[in-house]
Amino acid sequence: MITMSRTPENPSMVLGKRGIEAFTLVAVMVAFAILVAAVTSAVIFFGSIGRAAALTESVAGGTQLAQAKIEDLLQQTYESMAGGSDSVDSFSRTWTVSDTGSRVDISVTVLWQDIGGNSHTVQLHTARAP
Repeated sequence: MITMSRTPENPSMVLGKRGIEAFTLVAVMVAFAILVAAVTSAVIFFGSIGRAAALTESVAGGTQLAQAKIEDLLQQTYESMAGGSDSVDSFSRTWTVSDTGSRVDISVTVLWQDIGGNSHTVQLHTARAP
């Protein structure tokens, strides 16, 4: 007796019904892994954007405080100008006034710490005739 076997057109059919289900489970697991990787990347990316935005905002705030103090000192008479320090919100601000003979140098430094505890500094300098 002669028997002939025929290979199916779809090789996955050789696995039978259970093999097809396992293949579907593997495909779902791979897709899920790709989705998790994409979501993790997006969270990291948007988190870094948030930190950058917060740093930009604090640098702008520190710069505004330094500029405001310089403007205040420039409005004063030479005799009333003096160095000093103060605190505004989470910012610490110090300023110095130095007479070089031909001009008065004004320097303002603003210090603060971000949420992570990292220290940041903004310094502005200007000069005016006495």
